Amino acid sequence: MPNYCVCAGCRNSSLSGHRVHSFPDRTKNSDCFNAWLSFVQKRRRDFTAASVTRNAVVCSAHFRKEDYVPGDVMALRMGCRTQNRVRLIPVAVPSIHAADPGSAAGGSNRKTPGPSQPPPVLHCGSQRSLRPFHLSTGSVTLLLYH
Repeated sequence: MPNYCVCAGCRNSSLSGHRVHSFPDRTKNSDCFNAWLSFVQKRRRDFTAASVTRNAVVCSAHFRKEDYVPGDVMALRMGCRTQNRVRLIPVAVPSIHAADPGSAAGGSNRKTPGPSQPPPVLHCGSQRSLRPFHLSTGSVTLLLYH
């Protein structure tokens, strides 16, 4: 089941390629929970503490890069960690609001999926299909594989 960002005017979801983060536990970290709640309520007055369920998430578009655990970000860049496993630092609070909710095209239709086609992927084929290709230019001979 996809999780959609609860922030006003934001249509990002776990399906659109964005990291989504659950609200902090209100019993263990009430200060951080209240800060997250205040952030969402700045643009969405109907959102209350009772609205926070286990499916209520805020997407990565509302966090700064400094809000993430540095080791996780590096592991993501190296391909050792998946995007949905990059963690926030314990005191991270969302701080970036999306564009004005009234200016979003399409109104509040939040179920619209992200990009319709994934980005192109370069496939190199198997190594068995590699054959040497010689290219000579004067005194230099290049050995290329194709």
